[in-house]
Amino acid sequence: MSTGIDKQLPQDLWSLPFINRGISGIVFAVDELSVIKTPAGGENNCQELEIERKILERLGEHPRIVKLLRIDRDMIILERLQYPLRVRIQELQDIKAKPTVKEILKWSAQAAEGMQYLHSKSVFQVDIGPHNLLLDWDDNIKYCDFSGSSLDGRAALVSASLYAQHPSFSVNSPSVQSEIFSLGCTIFEISTTHRVYEGKGETEVQNLFAKGHYPKTEDLLLGSTILNCWTDRYQDAGQVAADIREIQRRILLGDLSLSLYDLVQHRRNQQCREASTIVRSFLATIAFYRRTLFSTAAFIARWVWQNLANGPLRTSRKRCQDVP
Repeated sequence: MSTGIDKQLPQDLWSLPFINRGISGIVFAVDELSVIKTPAGGENNCQELEIERKILERLGEHPRIVKLLRIDRDMIILERLQYPLRVRIQELQDIKAKPTVKEILKWSAQAAEGMQYLHSKSVFQVDIGPHNLLLDWDDNIKYCDFSGSSLDGRAALVSASLYAQHPSFSVNSPSVQSEIFSLGCTIFEISTTHRVYEGKGETEVQNLFAKGHYPKTEDLLLGSTILNCWTDRYQDAGQVAADIREIQRRILLGDLSLSLYDLVQHRRNQQCREASTIVRSFLATIAFYRRTLFSTAAFIARWVWQNLANGPLRTSRKRCQDVP
C-alpha cells in the first residue's frame, strides 16, 4: 500500500478528505498516515509555506516535531497525527475535568523540550500554544505549523496571540524570552484547561501583563514554573524542561516532600476551590429563594389588603352609612 511518501496525488485536492484550514494553508488527508498542506490562496501564503518547508528541513526528525515526509511542488506532505492538544483540553473542560498529574508533567515537559530544540536550530515558532501542539497516537505532543515562523533571526510573518505575549516584546521579532513567556501561558492552560485571563478582552489582558499582574498560580502543581516563565527567570527553555523533569523524578522516587505534601496540597486546594464554588452557589440559591419569599409575601399582603378594602369591610361601612 502506498503512503504519503510515494502516493500519487489527485489533480483536485478537494477530492481528498478535508481536515483543517488556517490563515496560510489548507490541510487534506492523503491517507491514514499522512496529510498534505497547500497554500490557502492568499498573496503571502506561498511564501509562508516556503518558510515552513525550510524550517522543517532544517529541523529534521525529532520526537517533538511533526515529521516532513516529502515536498510536492509548493505543497508539503506531513505525518498524520491525532488533533491539537487544545481539542483534548476543551474536551476535559466540557466535563469539568483536568488532565492527570502525569499528563500535566508530560505535556509541559515535552512542550519545553520541543521549544529548546527549535531554538537550538535558530527557529522561533512564534505562535506558541496548545493549538499548535499536536497529539500523536501515543498522546505525546509535537510542534506543528511553522508557516511564517522566524528562521535565522528573520522577521516573522505571524504573531503570537495577545493572550500569550507580554506587551514589552516585539510582535514580529521573537526572542527566547518572548517564547518562554508564551510557554508559561501554555503550561497554565494545560494545568487549568483555561486560557490566561479567559473571558477578558485583549486590551485588558495586555494592560494586566504590562502591570505585572498574572493569574494566581500558587495552587497549581507547576505554579512556580509558570510564574518563572512570566517573570523572566529562565535563560532558555531547557531550564524550564529541567525543572519539570526534576518534579517528575522526585515523584517517581517517592520524595515525600513533593509526592505527598505538594500533591496533597494541590488536591486540597482543588477541593477547597470546589467547596467554595458549592457554598457560593448554595448561598446564591438561598438569597434567590429569600427574595422570592419576600416578594410572594408582599404580593399576598397587598392582595389581602385590597380585598379587605374593597370587600366585606367596605360593604359593611356603606350599609352603616345608608341606615337613617
